[in-house]
Amino acid sequence: MGDFNGSGYSSLAFGFVEYVADNSVPGGINHKCSEMTVCLSTGRAMDCGVRKKYSGTQYLAPLAVGNFYGDGSPAILAEQISYAAGAAPKRTGNIGPVRNSVCGARIRS
Repeated sequence: MGDFNGSGYSSLAFGFVEYVADNSVPGGINHKCSEMTVCLSTGRAMDCGVRKKYSGTQYLAPLAVGNFYGDGSPAILAEQISYAAGAAPKRTGNIGPVRNSVCGARIRS
């Protein structure tokens, strides 16, 4: 949670990953979809939307929220995921803050 849009209200960021049973891959589990969602608060309602730039094969798994840049604005600490053919997605260990705003987001490592 953090004030991602500067409204003075708490917003929310979370990740969603869906797996399906698949006996054709090692481990019997295959990735179906993954999404990063950010819900911006307006004080009256939550405006939630999947951030397509950080979903699907570009999925970044949100880990924490904090002032990682020292500018007083919250950023999302996220980890990149590896999608190797024939295997379940795996964490890469490549962690960096995603600065989120109404205009978009970016990862910096």
